[in-house]
Amino acid sequence: RRQRQMCIRDRLWLDCSDLDISSEEFIKFLNEKTGVLLSAGVDFGKNSDEFLRLNIACPRQLLEKGLKAIKKGVAIYKQI
Repeated sequence: RRQRQMCIRDRLWLDCSDLDISSEEFIKFLNEKTGVLLSAGVDFGKNSDEFLRLNIACPRQLLEKGLKAIKKGVAIYKQI
């Protein structure tokens, strides 16, 4: 069986600068409220703290579920 290598098109960068929260704090919030786990942008460089990294190398149904959960998490955060 041939193993597929990850490539740049398997990931998305999500801009969370409008949320006024660090990427590390926001991924913790999202995980607690929705169960979604993303990567903090700061893990990939000092100037990336306003971004989240989303791995999209998964079945479409799982990706859609995750995106809906992220949307829900953002809405919950904005209500605080």
